[in-house]
Amino acid sequence: MLPNALAGPPIPNGVFALIKGSAPTGSSVLSNPDVDGISLRTGWEHVEPSDGSYDWSYLDAEIAKAKNAGKKVLIRVIDSGTNIPAWVIAESKAAGEPTFSFKISDPYASHNGKVITQPVFWAPTLLANKAKLMAAFGARYNANPTVAIVTCQFAGARDDDWGVPAGTVLDDIAPSGSTKSSRWLDAGWTTQKMVNAGNQVVANAMAAFPDKPIGMAIGSTSTKLTPEGQNYIAQTVINTARAKWGNRMVATHNSMSEKPPVPPPPAGGYWSTIYNMRPSVGGQMLWWSYGDSTCRNAAGGAPCDAATVLTHSVERAHQYGWNYLEIYAADVVGLPSVIHYAHGLLAQATLSPPQGLRVVP
Repeated sequence: MLPNALAGPPIPNGVFALIKGSAPTGSSVLSNPDVDGISLRTGWEHVEPSDGSYDWSYLDAEIAKAKNAGKKVLIRVIDSGTNIPAWVIAESKAAGEPTFSFKISDPYASHNGKVITQPVFWAPTLLANKAKLMAAFGARYNANPTVAIVTCQFAGARDDDWGVPAGTVLDDIAPSGSTKSSRWLDAGWTTQKMVNAGNQVVANAMAAFPDKPIGMAIGSTSTKLTPEGQNYIAQTVINTARAKWGNRMVATHNSMSEKPPVPPPPAGGYWSTIYNMRPSVGGQMLWWSYGDSTCRNAAGGAPCDAATVLTHSVERAHQYGWNYLEIYAADVVGLPSVIHYAHGLLAQATLSPPQGLRVVP
């Protein structure tokens, strides 16, 4: 157990309605008594279109709406991938910093097929500009009592999720005659550089928001790049932060569905990492269930029953000890009975399933 001095502000519990990036929150979401909070997201390119010129109008308006509805908010400014402003990329290029390129190979993504080139995660100019952004972000919202939690990220290639290109969804483009891992190594990748970048990003967020919990999506890297272990970077950054700031450091996953193994999950895998980081954990649904004919969240694939899949997913989040679950607005509106169930279940904030809870293999 952490000493009381490191306990930090409480992690929010319950259902957070996940709103499309830079989109307004619908009145039916705001008026739903089973929605505990609103998850807001917007891109860096919208917030800081030019160096030092900030536009907080979207977040200001949506936070005010949430306050009037009696809801807390989770806020994130996505500072990776297509959300990096052109002026940041230009500054990094002028500084001679290495880049990486990848093609989004995800049929669910709005940018599927697009090739993205951006500075490497540890590029000093990129990190310096992210630090300025975070300082301005905190100056704007740290004192706002409606804001319950803020996120940060350092290893997200496409968005604020963890994403180090290594095939499949993030398909790293390697020059002819080289491998994906060798391209990263040629760009200067080391485990320590990644850990240092993560520690810097987290420290900046903690300084900017001293009164809020800070969430960060975690994940794995190729053991060809990180021989210390696929989860070493994420675990090291989270553990370093918790040694300084305790449970204010929230480990999150943005891919909950009914597919994760029943806990305790196999040691060393993707899901064991966050399971072992309880109790300060939370996260986001992989996708929406309502209206998804492909049944992306379903363990058995299509066809599926959307309400059943979302119910099982919520139960799995509870079994993993998550304090809150970001559920897409489409499900909040389309599956109200499941949201009511989720609200009651996640509000318990227990670390193990209550007696009688269904366990879906």
